[in-house]
Amino acid sequence: MSSEEQHHHHSIQWHLNKLNGSISTFHSYSQSLFLLLWFFSILIFVSSLFLTTSSPLLDQCVVGIEFMTNHTMVPSSSTTSMVVAGFEKEEECCICLSLFRGNEKLKVLIECEHVFHSKCLGMWLSAHPSCPLCRASLHVSENLKK
Repeated sequence: MSSEEQHHHHSIQWHLNKLNGSISTFHSYSQSLFLLLWFFSILIFVSSLFLTTSSPLLDQCVVGIEFMTNHTMVPSSSTTSMVVAGFEKEEECCICLSLFRGNEKLKVLIECEHVFHSKCLGMWLSAHPSCPLCRASLHVSENLKK
């Protein structure tokens, strides 16, 4: 072989070695990427299962709430007059600090008579079993369950 042919043969071999090294590196990266994607997909799936189930704490707290729509009461107990008096005193939601408007859905806590936006109170009660303003406990007693 002439020196030119040997040089050409070595350059091709060198490029193939370089290519083979990058393929093995790519293979190890692809395995790691696959395992990482698999782990995160399982993590997202499991977390979505927990997010879609209802919270028992939230279900217990809903018992002590009066619902109001369009600033009118839904009469359901003997506390309706207290609900009206509590609503007249409060003009804003203490969770989001925005004013109540005529077409918003509101919730009133029976024990302390505080008024909140429905969505604000729902998010609060999913994390805390108490009134956001006065911290009155909203645990359901055994008498209410019967």
